[in-house]
This record gives sequence, C-alpha cells and structure tokens, in this order.
Amino acid sequence: MKKFSLIIVILMISAAAQKAVAQFTITPNPVYEEGVAPEDFEGVGYATITNETEEDLNLTWSRSVIEITEGWTSAICDVNQCYLPNISSQPFDLAAGDSGAMDVHVYPNGFEGAAIIKVVVHRTDDPFVSTSATYYFNQAVGITEKFSEAIKIYPNPAQDYISIDNSENLVVKADIYNLSGQLVLSTNLNGNEIINIQNLSAGNYILKLSNGNSQIVSTNLLIKQ
Repeated sequence: MKKFSLIIVILMISAAAQKAVAQFTITPNPVYEEGVAPEDFEGVGYATITNETEEDLNLTWSRSVIEITEGWTSAICDVNQCYLPNISSQPFDLAAGDSGAMDVHVYPNGFEGAAIIKVVVHRTDDPFVSTSATYYFNQAVGITEKFSEAIKIYPNPAQDYISIDNSENLVVKADIYNLSGQLVLSTNLNGNEIINIQNLSAGNYILKLSNGNSQIVSTNLLIKQ
C-alpha cells in the first residue's frame, strides 16, 4: 500500500509539473544540428517558442552551456533580436497566442567539435513556471536518445532529494548547475541513487548526467521551498 501511495504522489507531482510548463512551449525539443564544420561561420539550432495562454507574458530565457568544445562560442536569438555570446539571460515579451524564435547559434571559430546547450524559459514573475529545450550540435542522435530514455529522474519539482533510476548503471556522475553555469553539486553514482539537495536554494537548475564516455543527458530541475 505504501508503494502504491508513493506512485500516486509521484504521478501527482508529474501532472503538476506538466501543468506548470503548459503555458508556453519550445518546439522541436530536443533540437539536433549536425554537420557544423570548422570552416563554417556558424551552426544554428532552430526552435520556436509559443505562448499557449490568452494573456501577454513577460518571460526570461537563460542559456546554460552543458558541454562545448574549447574555442567554440554560443549565442541566443529570441523573438526580439540576436544577442552576443556574453549575454546568457534576457527578458522578453510574448503576446497571447504568439510564437517566435528561440534559436541557438554556435560558432566553431575554425575548430572541429560539438556542443550541448540548454535553454530554460520561465515567467519573469514566477520562476517555477518554466519550460526548457536542449540543443545538440554534432552529437550522435541515436546514442543520446537511447541513453536518455533509459534513465528516470523523480520527483521534479523536488524539495529535499531527487531519485535517479540508474538500474542499468548507465550513469556514473551527476552534476547540478545553476542558470549562470556554475556547478553547485556533483556526485558519483553507482546503481539507483538518491541525491540530497537540501542545501540548494529554491529555483531553476540544470541536472547533467554523464556515463563517463562523452554521452550526456541534461534536464531542467525545479527545486521548491
């Protein structure tokens, strides 16, 4: 009975999280862009953000560089304009029912490489209402998707802990970053794991899981009071 009750609670949390992100969406998600060559000026991961409500929204996007080859840089183009690589967060308005660009640009600058960029968008007046998208540049699509589908993370939003179903031992390390790209928690994994997050403040984070073989899964993590 306790196990059944726990499942019900997890499902309720999941439903609440889905409701929270339903106000606006980014599509497609994830975004894959292959074939970015060293001689290219840029590679672009194209996506669209849509306001699915009947009210005008003031939103804020934040870019988190999960992984990028040394020498590469990245930048965001939103519904208003394109920004320089040093801009990692910016507010913008999105009218009711309107859509616009939420693109990630990478600049190889003559280097062969790859990148994984995470963009989180939240209501400026309520950071817990958010959505996110991950942009993969020159990544092996099939491997990434298989790795991602094999891992379960719950609850999310979380409060005191998160549980990672790592029964197939695919993940060897978990890192949590704030939206400024700073590493705030890191731990090695061995099988099913529970990670204590009581020392982290409420807000949006990026959870990055890796298997020690350059295969990475990242997801938006909401921590509540």
